[in-house]
Amino acid sequence: MIDLDLINSLFTFNKLIKLP
Repeated sequence: MIDLDLINSLFTFNKLIKLP
């Protein structure tokens, strides 16, 4: 089973650190 919460957190973090 994949943890949606974990993926969401990682995705948000990635977007945060991927600032233009």
